This record gives sequence, C-alpha cells and structure tokens, in this order.
Amino acid sequence: MAKKSGTRTPETLEEMIEVKAEMFGNKITAGVVHWFRNDTFFDGFRNTPARIIITVLSFVVLYGGLMLCWSSQNYLLHYICALFVVLIMQAISVRFVFQIEGREILDEYQEKRRDRAYRRAYQNIRSIIGACVVAWVAYTYIRETYDVELGGWELLTYNRSATVAVFVVALISLQKYLSYGIKGEPFLSREEVNQMRNS
Repeated sequence: MAKKSGTRTPETLEEMIEVKAEMFGNKITAGVVHWFRNDTFFDGFRNTPARIIITVLSFVVLYGGLMLCWSSQNYLLHYICALFVVLIMQAISVRFVFQIEGREILDEYQEKRRDRAYRRAYQNIRSIIGACVVAWVAYTYIRETYDVELGGWELLTYNRSATVAVFVVALISLQKYLSYGIKGEPFLSREEVNQMRNS
C-alpha cells in the first residue's frame, strides 16, 4: 500500500524538530552575544573609577566583615549577603567573563585578560596559604617556647568556625575578580554608543 504524499515519517519529523531546535539555540546564542557586547545598562559598573570603588568595597566587606563577625557573632548572615552583593557587582563589572565559556562571545583581549587573572588568582591563593602556614608555625612556636597565653582552639566557636569558612570561600571566589585588575572600560556617552552600534 502506497504512502500518502502529505504524511510525514517519524524520521522527517525528528529532523524538523532538530532543525527548529538548532535554529532556536542559534537565535538565543546570537541574542546573548549581542547583549553581552552592546549592553550599556550596567556601564556605571564597568569604567575604571567604578572598578576601583568595587575593588575597595570588596576588601572592606571581606576583611571588615570577618573582623566584625569574629568579635560579634550575630552578623554572619549579613556578612554572607554583603559578600554575595559584592560578588555580583564584580561579575557585572567584568561583563561576566569568568562565567562565560563560549569563545564566540569573548573577544581576544577579554580572553587574555581573563586567563591572566586566573593565573594571578592561583598565585595569590598559593601565597595566602603559605602566609597562613608561616603564621601558624610562628604562633605555635611562640606559645610553646615562651609559654605565652595567646589563646588556642577554645577561641574557635561554632559561629567563628562558620565565619572562617565563609571567609575562605569568599576569598577564593573573589581572587579572580581582584586579579582581573582595576582598569575598566572607557566611559562612552549615549551618542558614542549609538554611533558604534550604527557603524
């Protein structure tokens, strides 16, 4: 029995669905690329003065929050929220270069700067770990040699342990942004942005 010419076989229907899905995916990718390269809504986060302010704010929140939570143990949730806000500000200020994997989105300059930031962050974390080990050895040596009461593990309560854990996670998370540098994008007026889009 011959098939009717108007009916579709399942293979053809599957192929059509695949083609449509691929076209939809390409359209979304093109939209993301266009938004990523031409977004001006967050320009206030991306210029050099903004990068400087966000970097200083990151240090203040990271270390100031640690000292505040260490002395008064009621601010841990505030510390976590402040760190989260700072991380979002950092991600916006560098156009999410650390969250984007697609090479068609980042240009060559952004890729090189991101890779250099990863290398610097790794070196910084290694240096911080080395400094902590040296400080711990010196602390232990002073306590045991000179019999000085500096306090020990009894100072580390549950809240302080949680504070230290949050600090370590935030320090590692922020390192790549801090290593990215403070040089931001040049500030462009709306007329200059429109000229760039139209060219």
